[in-house]
Amino acid sequence: MDADVFNGLFSMDVSGNGTLLGQLTGPGDGPGVALKPDACGQSHMPWAKPAWNILTRSSRVIKAGLSLDRSVVDRLAGVAKLPEPHQPANLPDYLDGIQIRSGVPIVD
Repeated sequence: MDADVFNGLFSMDVSGNGTLLGQLTGPGDGPGVALKPDACGQSHMPWAKPAWNILTRSSRVIKAGLSLDRSVVDRLAGVAKLPEPHQPANLPDYLDGIQIRSGVPIVD
C-alpha cells in the first residue's frame, strides 16, 4: 500500500467519512463495499493462520448461566460451510451436540 492510499484511508474529514470504515462503506450511496459479517468465514478462524497456528491452544472455560451471542447460533447453523468440524466442547451447559439447548438466552 503506498503512502497516498494509506493516508487517504486513515485521514479524517469533516463529514466523518475519512475513517477506514467510512472508506469501506462509502458515504451514503457513494462508492464502497457492503459489509456482510459471516460467522463461518475464514476471518473467524485466526487460529488457523500464523502466528496463532504455532501456539498451544486450549478451550476457555464457559460457566453455566450466561447468554450466547447470535454469532454462536449463526456459526452452528452454518457448520456445513466450515473447513473443519465445529463442535465446541467448552459449551456443554448450552448445547446438545451442535444444537442450542432450549431456554438458553441468545443476545443479538
